[in-house]
Amino acid sequence: MVYNSYKMGSFNLHTIKTDRFKTIRMEIMFRNNIDPENIVKRTMLFELLLESSEYYKTKRDLILKCEELYNANIYAETMKVGNEVVSVINYEILDPKYTDDLDLDEALKLPFDIIFNPDINENEFNEERLETIRIRSLAELDALKEEPSKYAIAESLKAMDCKSVSSINILGDKESINRVNKSNIFDEYMNILEHDYIDIYVIGDIDSNKIIDIVNKYQHFNTIKHHEISLYVDNKVRSRVNKVEAKEDLTQSQLIYIMNLIGLTDFETSYVSHIFNHILGGNSLDSKLYKNLRNDNSLCYSVSSKYSKYDRLMMISTSIDKDNIKLSKRLIEDSIKSMRTSITEEEVDKARQAIVNAIKVSLDSEHQIISNYFFNEIADLDLVDKRLEEYSKVTKEDVINMAKKIKINTIYVLEGDQNE
Repeated sequence: MVYNSYKMGSFNLHTIKTDRFKTIRMEIMFRNNIDPENIVKRTMLFELLLESSEYYKTKRDLILKCEELYNANIYAETMKVGNEVVSVINYEILDPKYTDDLDLDEALKLPFDIIFNPDINENEFNEERLETIRIRSLAELDALKEEPSKYAIAESLKAMDCKSVSSINILGDKESINRVNKSNIFDEYMNILEHDYIDIYVIGDIDSNKIIDIVNKYQHFNTIKHHEISLYVDNKVRSRVNKVEAKEDLTQSQLIYIMNLIGLTDFETSYVSHIFNHILGGNSLDSKLYKNLRNDNSLCYSVSSKYSKYDRLMMISTSIDKDNIKLSKRLIEDSIKSMRTSITEEEVDKARQAIVNAIKVSLDSEHQIISNYFFNEIADLDLVDKRLEEYSKVTKEDVINMAKKIKINTIYVLEGDQNE
């Protein structure tokens, strides 16, 4: 695998040459500091760009074009990463060497057509297509309530600190979705082109010089950015635990713990925290939370913890009967405390092996390979070989010491009206 990075003035181009795949994948990434006022417009905009454009007036037109390109796949996504928002046009095509008539130049032109030739008239987007996106966004927002666990996590972050970037939901709310119109979403489009940092990644069995020529032929980015953008969110640490209770018409209650990670070293942030999280509750049947709540007391079907590196937070979530809330709280806090005293070498080794295996599996995905290089470029994520080496250095004592740097911030209960 050969990686090259090129600074092209208004954007950065990254090529990754590998013969492991039969496809070529391009990801065009736009990133900036989160602006709470514009986050919903941004999310809807990237969906709108793929809904209709100057050359592909309908979604069907775009689908037919992708079929012509041997079932090329193109989609957009917007995500919050700490203090930044990242929007991506993802595009994947069959490597032309496996076809008789697919031209790489013509194939790679499509995402740039989408970006630079939107369906606009007199500085306004197509109102009918925008309405389609609005209806879809409202439906997605409503669907969030149908997933109690996700809904409770979103609400718990607001309860922690409604002014924190960590509490921002890129879907917004009904009011913010309905405020988006064909004019202000055009303003957001121009703002992104002018002010976002842009990285283009291309992976496959490619010639970097040819990729440079093709990208330069079709890209029209023309502003160089110098403003500072940062990933880490400094969430406030509370002197007393914030306890919040709410009620919904749910069969089961949702219990969320939000914890601050205070004063971690770089090594703890990048490595020890992941092993700590895996032992505590990171999608493992051997985790302390699963053992205490599920195996020993049959209080829930599942319980897990999640490490949010760039928010400097760790979260625990579970679904339980309302009669078991008090006992579940005690067992969760016992599990957290046990991380300071009852860690074994075996637990550390199992967690390390699970993480190492996941890293190795990620090399089978073009998207994951791009993500690794992307976060190595913009953040502090080491490349694969370095990560494997560093995980081997994590000790039981490291995990125990890190446990002393965790403080409960908020306990959020979304109580259901009835037991299951």
